[in-house]
Amino acid sequence: TVTDFDEFDRKLELKQRAKQIQAEELEQRRRKFFLYGTEGKGEGSQYKWWCKRCFVEYLVDLPQNKCTRCQQSDKMMSQKDRREELMGKLDDFKKTRASHQWRKDKWIRWKKSQKLLGRSRNINYKAWEYWEPDTDTEDEGDPIVPKDNPEFRAMEADIKDRHKKAAEKAKTAERFRLKGNEAMKEGDFVTAVEHYEEGLEYQRGNKALWTNKALAELKVFRWHDAIASCNKVIEYSEIFEDGFVKSRDPCFKAFMRR
Repeated sequence: TVTDFDEFDRKLELKQRAKQIQAEELEQRRRKFFLYGTEGKGEGSQYKWWCKRCFVEYLVDLPQNKCTRCQQSDKMMSQKDRREELMGKLDDFKKTRASHQWRKDKWIRWKKSQKLLGRSRNINYKAWEYWEPDTDTEDEGDPIVPKDNPEFRAMEADIKDRHKKAAEKAKTAERFRLKGNEAMKEGDFVTAVEHYEEGLEYQRGNKALWTNKALAELKVFRWHDAIASCNKVIEYSEIFEDGFVKSRDPCFKAFMRR
């Protein structure tokens, strides 16, 4: 009958409309995926642009090359530029590691040569595996070396110079921490993260910088980065301080914000 045909046409139209709606939703999700990108640190190669401020990777070119999240273009980096930046940091890390190993080997050779001094029971030689100069928190005093040996005089001068540089780095890191705190008070959380990260470039073991950075990252919904920042404090205390007693406040903040 005519009524049955009308009912059939109506159901057919509904099915077609449902398919059309599904296609539109799929297109919207696909468009959102390309326009808003995915969270990442720009460590891979499957992207074209990366926002250093928001830690977001984009697969396509954006209008005016602006990040769709922060609406800025000053922190956008191409995959090639990001790769070069990471390789530069890797080279710096390798140089620092090699320098540390050289100092460690020289120290061990000197200790073995000091037969008259004997082997002290109060020195934890295994702890040297984790040693790094940190004059911000510990006063290591003057090194004990033979006074008339020019080689060890040069070594003593080198140690004092490194201690001085470490103290200067600690002061610089503190300045960036204060700048980050000011940005936090003003509600500029992205800038605060940048200041804290710059401070960490000078002093990686500054637990206050890590916990403050985690708080700022929580404010901008960078959950994974906040967890990673908190883990740095917890791991540092577990490995270098044998627990959380020495740094109660930073560890408490790290656990709460994680």
